Amino acid sequence: MIHRPVKTTVFFTPDAAASQEMRWEPDADIYRSRCGWLVKLDLAGAPQSDLTLEAAGRRLEVCGRRRDLVVSEDWSHYSMEIAYKDFERIIEMPCDLDRAAVN
Repeated sequence: MIHRPVKTTVFFTPDAAASQEMRWEPDADIYRSRCGWLVKLDLAGAPQSDLTLEAAGRRLEVCGRRRDLVVSEDWSHYSMEIAYKDFERIIEMPCDLDRAAVN
């Protein structure tokens, strides 16, 4: 018998205020090529104007906010699994980024 993990959806949390203050961390893929490094983050729906990127030493930090721009004020949600709030992802790279061209 194969056991697969079951995804549990929580619709209501005991402390909703605390969960609103927490930032989420987007998933990242990191590639190395002859030309350098490529770091891709799962930021669907986050406009570039809401992102900040900082590189210092071996640390790459991406922060911002993803907003739900489709919802109207008179809508109520039935289920929400996508995080629409501040996010932060800090990645320790295997090399120094101080002289790197980061864009």
